[in-house]
Amino acid sequence: MKQFLSVCGASASGKTTISLRLAEQLRALPTHPSVLLLKMDHYYKDLPELTGSSRAQLNFDHPDSIDIELYEKHINCIANGYSIEVPEYSFETHRRLDYTRTQESADFIIMEGIHTLYSKSLRKLSDCTIFIDIPDSIALERRIQRDTKERGRSVEAIKLQFEQTVKPMFDQYIRPKAKFADIVLDGEQPINYSMKKLTSSDIFTKLVQEYN
Repeated sequence: MKQFLSVCGASASGKTTISLRLAEQLRALPTHPSVLLLKMDHYYKDLPELTGSSRAQLNFDHPDSIDIELYEKHINCIANGYSIEVPEYSFETHRRLDYTRTQESADFIIMEGIHTLYSKSLRKLSDCTIFIDIPDSIALERRIQRDTKERGRSVEAIKLQFEQTVKPMFDQYIRPKAKFADIVLDGEQPINYSMKKLTSSDIFTKLVQEYN
């Protein structure tokens, strides 16, 4: 029986860190289950008809910027035991790359992204939903550290994007969905503290027992 977990929260709240540690702990169960982490970041729309400068001006924090329909389709394929071709996306060019990555189904599927709780079908499928909360100031600080190193962006551009789209979209589309979370974690807390809170929760314990 496949188990689905959703990890949602603000940009730079620690979703990937939590998801990777969660995958690690699930794989360490006595039965050594397979675990798939499917990041919604891979599913940004391509929009090849736009110029590079035009794509850079898009609102990447609005739900419409993500091909949620394809993400849901792939999740349904995984749920039925089929493999999928995961898109590869470049945050530097804001384009999908010309190759995909084959991903097999798994026992545990972790759905990670800013809009995993926005989709009703993904919420319905989820056996455990997790929301990571974090102050705006910390999220911005982390985005600056990440995007200057990994995505080749300037501090000024990161701050402008945060003010114009990241925070407004979080307030409108992401934070309100925290009400659907089974577990809310504090993104400022040490990872070991958050993982203890998560893995000791009743819903996580039940999820693992149902798999076993």
